[in-house]
Amino acid sequence: MAKAFAQATATFDQITPQGANGSWRHDDAGAVLESDGRTPHHPGGVVESGGKLIVTGGGAIGPATVEGGMRADLLLIGGASGLIPVLVAAVTFFTADHRRGRIGLPARRLAAEAAVVGAVAFVAGLVASGVVVPAGLAVLRAHQNPIQPITLGTEVRVIVGFAALTAAAAVLALGLAALVERGVAAVGLAVALVVVP
Repeated sequence: MAKAFAQATATFDQITPQGANGSWRHDDAGAVLESDGRTPHHPGGVVESGGKLIVTGGGAIGPATVEGGMRADLLLIGGASGLIPVLVAAVTFFTADHRRGRIGLPARRLAAEAAVVGAVAFVAGLVASGVVVPAGLAVLRAHQNPIQPITLGTEVRVIVGFAALTAAAAVLALGLAALVERGVAAVGLAVALVVVP
């Protein structure tokens, strides 16, 4: 697998060392081994020219993996299995109406049921993620685990995003139940389409 590196260059001039004795020391940061396992790849470097330092390098602008600390969205990793009861509830909501003899629901009634199921699922997802994310971050911080920097706005987007996913999954399950008219098949399809991926 080949990796492509995007490089940036910066020029520093009028540099004066303070509080240090001796000459500049160059350290190779970020060198990785090539595919042969022996040859180092140097994604950057520094050239001293005319009293200036020209630094070239590449790398992430911000942390994007667990290497930089835990990401807030990973606290919801168990949310996929938590969606299963929501999918079952959405399908049961539809099939209960069906068992009462309301076969062939009009489109308006189906849309109303989808709105109710979506709203209830959104609130359930909002409560679940609204508890898990802040509590999880607090526990990680209390145990001095590294956490990637997260703003309050990003934390809110993670929480609301999970709630929106929960609502969309519930509406999908309801639609599948209306389409196949068999509860078990609808739940199986919903799990295959939402939880498995």
